[in-house]
Amino acid sequence: MAWCLATDGHLDEASLLPKIRAREILVAESDGVTVGLLRFDLMWSAVPFIAQLRVVEAYRRQGVGEALLRTVEERRENAVPSRF
Repeated sequence: MAWCLATDGHLDEASLLPKIRAREILVAESDGVTVGLLRFDLMWSAVPFIAQLRVVEAYRRQGVGEALLRTVEERRENAVPSRF
């Protein structure tokens, strides 16, 4: 939670907690270290809109961001209609 708050930089804890509960924040880890964050919003309650994608500089260009985006796509493809 603290890492998400510090990394996101736009949402406070009161706004971030519901996003975490709704699984609208994805976190990437490498060897137990948090290295990336993807936060999305749902437009029209179904279409994901990527609000933020951040990867720790030392882990950029290693496929972290791509893996986060792929996870959102897979969740979207496997979602129950009207429920992402």
